[in-house]
Formats: sequence, structure tokens, C-alpha cells
Amino acid sequence: MKLFVEEIQRIYDRDSLTDLKEQLKDQVVDPSLSWQSRMDLYEKIKWINLRLEHLKKK
Repeated sequence: MKLFVEEIQRIYDRDSLTDLKEQLKDQVVDPSLSWQSRMDLYEKIKWINLRLEHLKKK
């Protein structure tokens, strides 16, 4: 997860972050996912949301 967070911190384009978030959201609904995999996706979405909030404040 640390690597993912570092990647997100290097992205300054809100549209790119939003696109990535939507891609992850689409993956969450896959019925074959384990609960742990789903939670990992939710965690990534949370980090993207935090990054988006941070960029809004700039």
C-alpha cells in the first residue's frame, strides 16, 4: 500500500485521480473478489479521496 500512496502523491491532475478512482470502484463490485481484496481497493479509494481533497485546497 505504501507504494500506491507514494504513486498517488506524485499525481497532481485531479481528472487522472478521478479516473483511477472510478476504475477501482468498478473493480470493487466483482463478485469473485475476496473480502480482503475488496478492503484493499476501498483503502486505495480512500487515499485517492484524501489526495483529491488536498489538491482542492491548493
